[in-house]
Amino acid sequence: MTFLIFLCTILSYVLLQILQRKWLKDTKYTRAFAFIFNIFAAVISFFLLLSYKLILHKHNFQYITTSSNKLLVVLLTFFAVTIWSIFERFRFYIPANLEASVSATLNTLSTAIAFLLGIILFHDPLTVKATIGLVFIIVANLLLISKLRLTNKRKKALLAFSITTLITLIALVVETFLSKHVDLLIYSQIIWTAEAFFIYIFPAIPKKELMYILHEIGAAKVSILAALNVIGYFLYLFSLKITNLSTANSVFAAIPVLVTVGAIYTLNEKQNRSRKLIAALLAFVGIIFLSN
Repeated sequence: MTFLIFLCTILSYVLLQILQRKWLKDTKYTRAFAFIFNIFAAVISFFLLLSYKLILHKHNFQYITTSSNKLLVVLLTFFAVTIWSIFERFRFYIPANLEASVSATLNTLSTAIAFLLGIILFHDPLTVKATIGLVFIIVANLLLISKLRLTNKRKKALLAFSITTLITLIALVVETFLSKHVDLLIYSQIIWTAEAFFIYIFPAIPKKELMYILHEIGAAKVSILAALNVIGYFLYLFSLKITNLSTANSVFAAIPVLVTVGAIYTLNEKQNRSRKLIAALLAFVGIIFLSN
């Protein structure tokens, strides 16, 4: 069962990263896309929640499932909604302007930074194995970036990447705690629904941008990406519930390699192909070393 959950999570995120690059490349209105995407995600999440409860005859819609500090759970949920809403405003600018075979390996930096924060904030031990893992990840990303031609779009995409990476790190800590104390399907529903609202306002998205996304990309493609994200996100949260973070990170380390290979051969991202593959493999080994 655990293996199947890990496999489905990996497949969901690999397909998501490859397809969103394919369909969003050079898209202008990424916030409009994020709004429509989150509307679809909220609807899919709702039907997933309803189906799960009805099939298993679980008519209990209680959000907090433990007797822990309920006020803390509510505050952390609101905090998660806030930071994920900021994340969604920036996330689609990355696949629109940066190759999937590049962003996949860059994502591994979040694991290295999370580990370093653990050492600084929680005095986690820095073993020889972990040091080797950190070096592998850093070398992998330096190898990748050293030949990257930094156009204005790529610079902005890297800035967006930095913001989303920081948010992901914070969310990882929050959701590791919440996954033990809340109904994950209800939590997922709250996140997707609230995000759509916060993405749309401050300021409101012009109608012409929304129509552009629906006409140029299409509702079907947006819904496919939303479904992959909803399923992958729920399975990821569930994996945190049934196993420890270290094990989950080891398994999901395969994602950058699979995305890189998939992007090179399905999206024709063959520029610096050898460098990208070597960087992805180095990052994969680095995460394995860090997680064990």
